[in-house]
Amino acid sequence: MASGDEIPSKEEGRLLHKDVAGDLQVIASLIDMRMTVLEEEESLQVLREVRSLIQSMALAHGTIYEGGSGGRISARRLMEKLMKSTRLTHCTRTWIETVVDAGTVQLPAGVAVPLALAVSECIRESVVCSLKGMTEGRIIVTVREDDTGFTITVADSGRSGYDMVMDDDEAALGMMVADHIVHYRLKGILERDAGDGASRVIRFPKRAPAR
Repeated sequence: MASGDEIPSKEEGRLLHKDVAGDLQVIASLIDMRMTVLEEEESLQVLREVRSLIQSMALAHGTIYEGGSGGRISARRLMEKLMKSTRLTHCTRTWIETVVDAGTVQLPAGVAVPLALAVSECIRESVVCSLKGMTEGRIIVTVREDDTGFTITVADSGRSGYDMVMDDDEAALGMMVADHIVHYRLKGILERDAGDGASRVIRFPKRAPAR
């Protein structure tokens, strides 16, 4: 590995992402252990949210490692991991069908972590707000790329309307965090669209200066 002021090689940088992902998984496991001895629902909810964010970062770093040293990652692979992780963390009694439509889109590795945090919050809002109280539902994550940038849509078959997040204060706060991440880290926008169900649309340019 590089030492001192040496610039790490692409392979060393890739291995660093593997180490970070492992460290974050350890932290998530410690939170799981702590949750087993807690009974207060409010405390458990806070820890679930923290664990979800940590897990999303771990998945992003892990996907960067798996993608090799080319500086690009599979959008489909990242979205599938986020969908599965978020559903398991915020499990409800609703049976949810999940679909990822990303084709062969490759995302810049530099946007993986902030994008993962924003997308996981959008999926969480679908699970705990839009589909709340329903016996079954569907969440579709779509990723598209054009000449100017990327568009990620998280759509569901649940309740439509812009006031749906008011049912869950933490979900509302999570979406505020997602909006902040998209605006300041990805230099993009996060919009909601009410139609048949509800959707959240993230748009950001290809040259997003994520740090």
